[in-house]
Amino acid sequence: MSYDLEVWKENMPIGTREAATKIAKYWEEDKSVFLDHPDVQSFAREIVEVFPIETVASDDFIWQGFDATSAFVAMNFNSFRVAEVIPRLLEIASKYELVCFDGQQRIIHYPPCLVAIGYLRLVEIESGKIIDYPTENEIQNLTRLLSPLEFYEGHVLDAIHLIESGLVSFPAIDLGSGAGVPGIICALIRPESWILCESEGKKADFLCRAATQL
Repeated sequence: MSYDLEVWKENMPIGTREAATKIAKYWEEDKSVFLDHPDVQSFAREIVEVFPIETVASDDFIWQGFDATSAFVAMNFNSFRVAEVIPRLLEIASKYELVCFDGQQRIIHYPPCLVAIGYLRLVEIESGKIIDYPTENEIQNLTRLLSPLEFYEGHVLDAIHLIESGLVSFPAIDLGSGAGVPGIICALIRPESWILCESEGKKADFLCRAATQL
C-alpha cells in the first residue's frame, strides 16, 4: 500500500476542496496553478537527502514515486513507513513555509505563517473562503497586532519559542487566555492537551468558537 502527499507554496490558507481541485488541474497539464518558488526546490533537495531515493527495491523501501518541479512536489511512499516519514516531512515543509496536502486524511498542514493568517482572519477551512464580515478582533479588540506579519512576529514566534523551550508539560493551562494567546497558537503548532481559562464571558465564547473552527 502507498501514501500520497503533495507540497507547494501558498500565500494564503486554502481549503481542502480548493487544494484537491488545484492538484487535479495540475495533473491535467495546467501547470500554472502552482507558482515556481525556490523554497519548493530547496524542500525537494532536502527531502531526498534525508530519505534518499532507492535504486533497488526491498521490503522496507520508502519511495514508490517522487515527482518534483520548481513549483510542486508529489510524493508517493510506502504506507508502512508513514510514522517515520510524515513527521520529518512536515517539519521540513514548515521550515520552508510550504503547504502540505494529505489527500488520504483530507487535511492541509499549514506552516506557522499561514496558521497566523488563518487564525486572525477566521478562515473557513473547508470552503477556503475568507469571512468578510467584522472579525472577532474588530468586535472585541482581542489583539492590537492586526497585520499577519505583526501577529506572526508578536504572537506566533513567542508560541514557537515557548514550545521549543521544553518548559511546558501537558496538560497545560493558559490562564487568562483572552485571544487564545499563547494557548490556541501552541495547540496549533503542537497538538497536545491545552486548557484555556478565561473569566470574561464574551472572550470565553470566542475561544470556544475558535477552538472548534480551527
